Amino acid sequence: MVDECSHFFNLNGHDKNLSSFSIERPAWVHVQDNGWDCGVYVINHMRRSKFMDSSSTLSHWDSTLTRHKLAMELLLDDENSEKAIILDKVHNHAKIKRRRV
Repeated sequence: MVDECSHFFNLNGHDKNLSSFSIERPAWVHVQDNGWDCGVYVINHMRRSKFMDSSSTLSHWDSTLTRHKLAMELLLDDENSEKAIILDKVHNHAKIKRRRV
């Protein structure tokens, strides 16, 4: 991606190297530390940006926990048309698992 952007800048007469651009962000914005939670980071940032400000401090953030909480919110939302089907499957799976024990 960086190579493509660099090529684009060069084609359009810009002599800037992408690595020369500084990245500025508020201290409370978490930086993604893995290659698979992009959407979770964006959603978390959008939620937090409503009430955070520059005086806020960065705290530890667990993307796995946030991903699981988001999945539960989406599952249990009243607008989820598949909610009953999924919960029924979970309930049946738990019943089968209890019988095996």
